[in-house]
Amino acid sequence: MKKAGVILLAFALIACLFPLSVKASETTDFSTDLTAYLTLLSEERGKEVTKDDIEYVLNIYSESLTDFDSVAGLKDYLGEVVKADYSNLTNIYEKYSLDQNSLTALLEDNGETLDDYIFLNELEASIAFYQDSKTEQEAGFEDKLNTYLSDISAIRGFTVSRDSIEAFLSRYEMSLSDMETVADLKDFLGDVIKSDLSNLDYFQTEYGLSKSDIESRLGTINKTLNDYVFMDDLEYDILDNDDGKITYKYMMDMFEEYYPGITDKLGLTEEEFTKAYQYFTTLKDYYSSEETMNKMLTLMGRLQTIMESLPESEDKITLDQINEMQDIYKEMQDILKIKISYSILENGKKVPLTLLDLINGKDLENAVLSVDIYTDSNDLLMDFNLSADMFGELLEDVKDTPVTDTDSTGGKTISTAVKTITGGKLPKTASNYTAMIIIGALLTVAGTALKLNRKKGDEANAA
Repeated sequence: MKKAGVILLAFALIACLFPLSVKASETTDFSTDLTAYLTLLSEERGKEVTKDDIEYVLNIYSESLTDFDSVAGLKDYLGEVVKADYSNLTNIYEKYSLDQNSLTALLEDNGETLDDYIFLNELEASIAFYQDSKTEQEAGFEDKLNTYLSDISAIRGFTVSRDSIEAFLSRYEMSLSDMETVADLKDFLGDVIKSDLSNLDYFQTEYGLSKSDIESRLGTINKTLNDYVFMDDLEYDILDNDDGKITYKYMMDMFEEYYPGITDKLGLTEEEFTKAYQYFTTLKDYYSSEETMNKMLTLMGRLQTIMESLPESEDKITLDQINEMQDIYKEMQDILKIKISYSILENGKKVPLTLLDLINGKDLENAVLSVDIYTDSNDLLMDFNLSADMFGELLEDVKDTPVTDTDSTGGKTISTAVKTITGGKLPKTASNYTAMIIIGALLTVAGTALKLNRKKGDEANAA
């Protein structure tokens, strides 16, 4: 199956796989002990420490609360707490040749404060990383930089200053001090816009945008082409302020490359996609907020835990694992503020497709699947179809196995199979939250589905 078809199929599969929320429960003892531990932590740290804070720290080490059988084990793993008065930082000061002022400055240089840390181990790991990351620049860096500025000024047709470079780098939370060599800087900054604008044909080829189209779009953010030196900087703003049409064209062109004819088969129109895109745009600040990011990190920690627990050599997973995945997927929709329904088209009508129908391949051989995506207030954003030939190859490997088998512990199991995806080109943007939400959600869920339905390595490689 072509890669794009697999991506979209996996997205649709996962949407149907988890129509209900079944909350995975913690043991009473663990929950009680955790509450007591959080209270103790809050007292020692001098501020409230929440369960989400613990999940955030654990996620740094690719762990989650579900990995621990007891709070005692969790406490041993996390280690000593940073005291409210910072009186237990003496060993760290001595080890890294710091005092409180220099430590504060080091953290501030990296956008952090001491208040961001709860545990000594966590703090020490960051200090070690930040000190090792300090850049020593090549000899003659400043002279080479001045030569480079002169060269790109000649190409651009006006004077390009050091401040212009710093402004560009700041968009990526970087500065000239992060560059070891001017050659590294040049590679990072990319191509310069030529004075005659002749290399803007890239945007025509890549996004179907003429020079006048570009100027019109820049006008909406009160900028002109003379505000830009580098192609990447210009592209950054064009994509960041897209109304959805550029991303739609780019995404469908990408899909067509791997699956010719997919645009017509999907039935996803530019109007629908743009509506969804603009909905996600209104949530940009929400998606990028610390609270939302922490929720996603916590969820990804749980996701990684369940994925690692899925069978590698067998093709059976337990209903407990299915239930945890159901809960994770429901929470993912809640966080993204969307709702998804999944059905099969029969005689022009949509018939809901259940988990067991999907896994067993029931009546899917010649089916057309329909995926509807709504806002969290039930306003339809977009819908698209998946025809049989887009997922037929996948279904060849699905066994017609009812969910009545039992494992050695008596728990019910489900047989699944799917092939893997590799590669795939994504839009070139560092800030386009909307495109990343749409495409990133597709790929994240696709990866989950593929892991969930993994069969044997030789079958995956054969795909």
